[in-house]
Amino acid sequence: MSINWNVKVQIPGHLIWIPTYGNYGGPGYSGGEVHPELLDFGATLKDALDVLFYNHDKRYQNPDTHARAQADLDLLRAISSLPNDEFPTWGAQAYAAACIPLFLL
Repeated sequence: MSINWNVKVQIPGHLIWIPTYGNYGGPGYSGGEVHPELLDFGATLKDALDVLFYNHDKRYQNPDTHARAQADLDLLRAISSLPNDEFPTWGAQAYAAACIPLFLL
């Protein structure tokens, strides 16, 4: 799996557009849809990185801001600890590396 260059999302509160990843990677992108009205989490998980984004999206359904912040931190930790052989392409590695500074915006 690689980066979805043709499906881009905007970083909330910023004029930055980024591509999405798999079916769950990207702000406001879940289940293969940009800003889906209903989340059913039925889209196919593409690879180990997409699984991490999927788990984050599931946890992000909690309306508690502290729980969401913890989900963000846990996602960043999981991405940084994912073994190199779990990244199927250079695109997966690049997207994962880009996620860390993007969370600081």
